[in-house]
Amino acid sequence: MHVLELGVVVLAWVIVVWRRPTTDSSYRTRSLWGAFVALAVALTIRVPRVDDAIENITGVAQVGTLIKHVVGLVAMLLIVNWITALVSPTEEPPAFTSPRYMTTGVMIGALVVLFFLIPDRDHDGDYFITDHAGDAVATAYQLVFVAGATLATGVGTLLVARAARPAPAGGLRRSLATLALGNLLGVGYCLLRAAYLLIAATDRTWPGGDDAFETASNAVKLTAIVLIIAGTSYSAFAAALRRWRQWVAMRRLYALWWALTEAVPHVVLCGENEPGEYSPVELTYRLHRRGIEIRDAALTLRDTAPPGLHRDVVLAVERAEVPEDQRAAVAEAYWLKEVLRLAEQGITASGDLSYTPHPAAESEAETAWLVRVARAFASPTMRRVEDAIPEKAT
Repeated sequence: MHVLELGVVVLAWVIVVWRRPTTDSSYRTRSLWGAFVALAVALTIRVPRVDDAIENITGVAQVGTLIKHVVGLVAMLLIVNWITALVSPTEEPPAFTSPRYMTTGVMIGALVVLFFLIPDRDHDGDYFITDHAGDAVATAYQLVFVAGATLATGVGTLLVARAARPAPAGGLRRSLATLALGNLLGVGYCLLRAAYLLIAATDRTWPGGDDAFETASNAVKLTAIVLIIAGTSYSAFAAALRRWRQWVAMRRLYALWWALTEAVPHVVLCGENEPGEYSPVELTYRLHRRGIEIRDAALTLRDTAPPGLHRDVVLAVERAEVPEDQRAAVAEAYWLKEVLRLAEQGITASGDLSYTPHPAAESEAETAWLVRVARAFASPTMRRVEDAIPEKAT
């Protein structure tokens, strides 16, 4: 098995474990998680050692292929269930006597019957479809699976594409577009297999031989699977990425926050039972609160800072030849260092009205700005600014 295929198997099981805590009692979440489990099982059976172990335990030659195809049809049924519930949330879940379930059941039954009618299944082979190329029963078996897969991915493509058009621009539309593309590639994979089966049935060979077909088939299939996983997990990935960025921001703000709240401890809003520094509990709230505490500490220190200090610092930053796009953040960082130094020495003045907090439209923009200030606060640039202040120049 290629490294890429093994990577997709690992990815599928990671998604299964990761999404399990988000599965509630609703029909939609159960369908999606069940589809991930079935997909992961089907992909795992493709691993040669797993396939060999199944064959040794059951004593049935190439039975792993049958299990893989049956589980694959179940996965596609559950994906269609999830897509239907996603685009039509008011629609009732289908009963087990619905055409959707009955069609899948008939196809699974046909696969089982045809599989055991395939002659000469006990020979060694790496790829079932090319192994039995030209055999009438094996071709019928493959066409049943291809028909089921084409039906499922085709319906999925139409439903998702229809839902993607009116969806608002942003994450939801990207998620639906990715899912639609994955289903469309699934249709392409099915058509590719059908074309091979028909060519083999006429005793002709695939252009480039069986190896070329296997390479193309695997590439299309794995790409479709990855896109379907990405499309169905986009919101979860986006939430995880957002949480990671928040955690990184909390860490980058810590040194600045600590220095300010040590000087002005009464601005700290947390109580005794607060979660740990990097706990994921209420991370959005805690990051927002950290920004408020930094701002409150800065405004408190402003009331005792020398008049015009921030204006002088801005001029020093310009003399230090700090890049223009960094000057505002560097000026605020150095101003904070100065007011902290003066507070530590007990030096007070009438207040520095030249300092005003950097305006931010919303919380994420405010956090991004404070992270820039925190980086400047801990950078060697502070020394350059200090040297550019006339009374401190050497």
